Amino acid sequence: ALRPLLEARQIRITFPAIGTRFDDFRARCAGIPESSLHFYPRCGRDDFLALMASHDVYLSSARSDSSPASLIEAMALGLVPVAADIDGIREWMAADNGFAFPEGDAAELRSIVRRLLDGAVDCTAMVERNVRAVRDRAVFEDNIARTIEIMRGLCNRRG
Repeated sequence: ALRPLLEARQIRITFPAIGTRFDDFRARCAGIPESSLHFYPRCGRDDFLALMASHDVYLSSARSDSSPASLIEAMALGLVPVAADIDGIREWMAADNGFAFPEGDAAELRSIVRRLLDGAVDCTAMVERNVRAVRDRAVFEDNIARTIEIMRGLCNRRG
């Protein structure tokens, strides 16, 4: 979806250089200038968060995500969230605090990224809202307690 912007060196994108499908993915990047791609090795949590914090935008094209920890981390770090419009993401991201695109819609994803590049959207207030939302809602113990209640409710339905 972002190949034209990468080839034109309008954006730089970061991916992990790990995983069973990394070699296939790397091969699919043939023709994209090296300066548009950054592949990082496995790293510790602190190093990963520092790497994430050095970016401007968080992008997720996940097809499912029940607990979007990386989105919440990105919001806390002040990144502008761009994500596929899926259930797990909707719990944290709405029209006023991120950019959702229909799952698999390459044209809409490119449109969002182009609007961000053109400066057509002032994201300052969005970023501030996101940091506040994470501070207020992303309390681990509270989230675990809610998850436990949901699981108990599911078990109670079964008898």
